Amino acid sequence: AGMIFATTVMYVRVFLIVLIFNPVLAKILLPYQVVLFVTSFLVGFLILRLKNKSHNSGSQDMGTRGNPLEFKVALGFAVFYIVFSYALTYAESNFGRGGINLLSLLAGFADVDSYTMNLVQGKFAVSNAFMIASIIIATTSNNVIKGIYSVVLSEKKTRKLVMTGFSVIILANLIAIFLVMQLT
Repeated sequence: AGMIFATTVMYVRVFLIVLIFNPVLAKILLPYQVVLFVTSFLVGFLILRLKNKSHNSGSQDMGTRGNPLEFKVALGFAVFYIVFSYALTYAESNFGRGGINLLSLLAGFADVDSYTMNLVQGKFAVSNAFMIASIIIATTSNNVIKGIYSVVLSEKKTRKLVMTGFSVIILANLIAIFLVMQLT
């Protein structure tokens, strides 16, 4: 349930980043983020309840992300921020919207926050709906990698529950991407 709740927090973090750097985009993103937040929170809550009912005393939390004030964490964020800054500009100028979509998919495996900051601050020739779809694609790929980690690292008796939980969250993300893409 810990990784599911980390996903819930990611939606809040991403929304706050968008709100700070592009309030107009944040207004459009809000309903999608609320649905994804509520979905992941409910999934996490249900998994926690089911685990407690089965009297499973072992925690499946996969650890913490680290103190954001630690030098190594800050340095890593700075590196990703710079890499995504150049990568987004390169992707758009050489590959257009397809390049940005591919980069958003890859960003989920690295750092959604720095990718989102660069995307919403950039002057890219894409619509607001396209940027929102790119953000949701990045969070979806991040959920896929967290889901894989969770399934691989969880105990056998909770593996199916974790896989089902992440599948529901990923499905909600895919529906959100589909709905947003209808606006572009």
